[in-house]
Amino acid sequence: MGRGQFTTLIKDVIDNLSRKNNSSSVKIMSLEDKYIKDIKNVIKEDIIAEHNNEWYELFKLYRDKQAHFRRYSGFLLHDKECNFYHFLPREWPYYFQQDISYAKNVKSNANNNLKELFSELLMEQDIFEYCDGLYKKIYNLTNRIFIILTEAFKIKEDSKCDINPDIQKKAALLKRQYKFRNFNETISN
Repeated sequence: MGRGQFTTLIKDVIDNLSRKNNSSSVKIMSLEDKYIKDIKNVIKEDIIAEHNNEWYELFKLYRDKQAHFRRYSGFLLHDKECNFYHFLPREWPYYFQQDISYAKNVKSNANNNLKELFSELLMEQDIFEYCDGLYKKIYNLTNRIFIILTEAFKIKEDSKCDINPDIQKKAALLKRQYKFRNFNETISN
């Protein structure tokens, strides 16, 4: 996994779940198959399972919009002490003007309608809480996968199995080392 292949792996897990493999045939699993299955189980539990509330899809949406538009929409709301908090919508695209309408008779429950609208539209966390939770979620997900990969590599290394030379070449291509150690203290004019 690396360089954008994570979404491909997730799609593969979703495709496998939708096929509903009900075959009763027995398959002998290789060491690689066992760890790939473990990684796919982590993805099922942390991304695809219903209780995850589509956090990964919303994260990808904001990642893509930030990469393409270099900005995001949202709402600044304040508390009683006039501290402002930025809330992101759970819907894309959202245009503030789409919910504005002209009416001669203003209903008395306009505040309730506005509360319901914001409750339906916005995340319940401001952007800082969201980013903190997202960081923790992604860190835990990658940590679980890294532990599986470390175990697989350790077993292969301990058993003196040859590691696929193509994988070794790909890993060598990803590795970068630079000469920089520090900035020179003297600055010339």
